[in-house]
Amino acid sequence: MIKAMPRQVDHDERRRHIVEALLRIAGTRGLDAVSLREVAQQAEVSMGAVQHYFATKDEMLAYALKHWLDLSIHAGFTARVAARLSGRTGPRDVLSALAAEYLPYDDPSRFDARVALAFLARAAVDEALAAALVPAFAGFVATLRAVLAGAGAAGSGAAGSGAAGSGEAQRLASMLDGLRQVVLLGVLDRDEALALVEDHLNLIVGH
Repeated sequence: MIKAMPRQVDHDERRRHIVEALLRIAGTRGLDAVSLREVAQQAEVSMGAVQHYFATKDEMLAYALKHWLDLSIHAGFTARVAARLSGRTGPRDVLSALAAEYLPYDDPSRFDARVALAFLARAAVDEALAAALVPAFAGFVATLRAVLAGAGAAGSGAAGSGAAGSGEAQRLASMLDGLRQVVLLGVLDRDEALALVEDHLNLIVGH
C-alpha cells in the first residue's frame, strides 16, 4: 500500500499567519499588548510554533511591519486609490483620491491608521522599525511630488518640479499624516479634515 506523502509545510505562510495575528492585536490594543504569548493565542498556535519562526518580539515586529507595508499599504492602498479614481487621471483628481483614501473612513481604514500609529510610536525609539518606515514615507512623498510636477506641467496651479515641488510634496505628506492622526483621535471629523486638504489643494494646484 502506498503511503500518502506528508503535507509540506509552507513556512512563509506560517510566518504570515503569525504576524497577521500580531497586526490584529496592534490594530485593536496597540503594540504594548503584543507578546509572544498573546500572538500565539491570537494565531491559535503554540508558543513553540511562534518561537520557531521568531526568536524575539523585536524580530516578529520587524517582519510584521514589512508584511503590513507590502500588503496593506503598497498593494492595497494603491488599488483603493485607483478604484476611487475610476479612470480619471487629472492631477487634482489623483491628489483628492489619495487624501480621501489616506484619512480613515471605515473600520478597515481606521484599523490601518491605528496600526500605522502604533508602529510610528515604536519606531521613534526603535531604529530597526524606523529604517523600514522612513522609505515608506519617502515613497509617499515621491508619489505626491510626481503628481504635483504633473500639475505644474499642466499649468493648473503653483505646484511644480525641482526644490519647490519637493518642498510642497513634503508639506502635503506631513499634512495628511497629521490629519490622519487627529481624525483617528476624534479631534476633527473626516469631512472637516478633507475640507482642509481641499482648501490646501486649491492653493497649490487650483480647482
